[in-house]
Amino acid sequence: MDLSLRIALIPFLLITFYRTVQSGRYWLETFDATNLADWLINYQGGFVRRGLIGEALFQIHLWTQIDVGLLATSLQLTVYFTYFLLAGLILLRTRSIASYWLIIFSPFLFRFQLQGHGGGFRKEILFFALFAILTYASINFSHKVFRWIFWGILLVYPAVVLSHEMLILLLPYFIILYLIRIGFERQGFLWVSLGSSLSLLAFGLALTYKGEPSHAIAICHSIGIERVAGCTTPGASAIGWIGASVSDVAMGTKSNLENSGYMVRYSLSIVAAAIAYWPFRRSLKFLVTQWLPGLLFWSSIMGTGLLFSVAHDWDRFLYMHLVAIFFLALAAQNQADPPQKITRLLRQGLEKGMSQKLKVRNWSGVLGLAMLIFLYAKTWYIGSCCTGQPGALPLSPFGVDLMNVFQP
Repeated sequence: MDLSLRIALIPFLLITFYRTVQSGRYWLETFDATNLADWLINYQGGFVRRGLIGEALFQIHLWTQIDVGLLATSLQLTVYFTYFLLAGLILLRTRSIASYWLIIFSPFLFRFQLQGHGGGFRKEILFFALFAILTYASINFSHKVFRWIFWGILLVYPAVVLSHEMLILLLPYFIILYLIRIGFERQGFLWVSLGSSLSLLAFGLALTYKGEPSHAIAICHSIGIERVAGCTTPGASAIGWIGASVSDVAMGTKSNLENSGYMVRYSLSIVAAAIAYWPFRRSLKFLVTQWLPGLLFWSSIMGTGLLFSVAHDWDRFLYMHLVAIFFLALAAQNQADPPQKITRLLRQGLEKGMSQKLKVRNWSGVLGLAMLIFLYAKTWYIGSCCTGQPGALPLSPFGVDLMNVFQP
């Protein structure tokens, strides 16, 4: 099983990344008002939340004359490449990856951005890349090197928060990873807490400078208002949300709760996603048995729960936690059972297969497992936040899309 997964993982990730690149090109060609415009929020109308990366891209555009949309798409794909590469390397070096077979091919871990409009290619992927880097470091590098990388990320993270304030909710995951690798040290944890305060300060700035309609207008004119459909309108574009009030956003969430079956749809999505985590649940046991990682974990979850009440991108919020928990499981498992070289694991798998003459005694079991993976991967996905979709059967809370079952 391990050998089959290792062999299948590489082409699967390559194909999925290729499709991600194709999606990125499409969002660029259409200059999408959500997936692309989210990255173009800048400071041309004054300092405002979510604008740091967009301002950096805009300044690079002025300096190089490279289209700002192309710069944003290049950054998105670089971030996805980092995430795919490091997640793949960690999985390939994990001694036993059989327990991860369902989540690897799930419709959310690597394929969320391919499942309809409005979910992928948003700024939470910055967290995925940074968390993948730190997870890889926790497994493969010494304590000293890990500490340097951890502090580098902790110092960079305020810039991430200034690019999207809700990413402050994911900061506890970095500290949990620190505890997995280093353990609790009173003095060291005090310094970690002080370092984290920089991100909290950035979050405070984002809340203070929430934005006005004038900011959205200035941003749209800076990148070409005609390029983004409904650029200044909340709900029509990511930029338009800068000028929306909290009450406006909350009203939209209330409407979705009443009319789009949010509670049922996303409750069932959580149950469906949890199935993929059941085989490696023991790797996450520390979140229950150790009070500090558990406290940090639930603080992130509860903060997201509060966010649910005022923002309607529930699919994205659920997705980012699912990815974070996946990396925590890998980090914890590899601390308990250190990884091996990929070539050695492949050789061991081949030798074991040859010694057994590659006989499969239970073909019905193998075919049943393959069918289970296929059905889990292709017949549902976490629905888009705002349209009552996705899916050929939009009334289904699972968002089942039977029309797409046989698509590549």
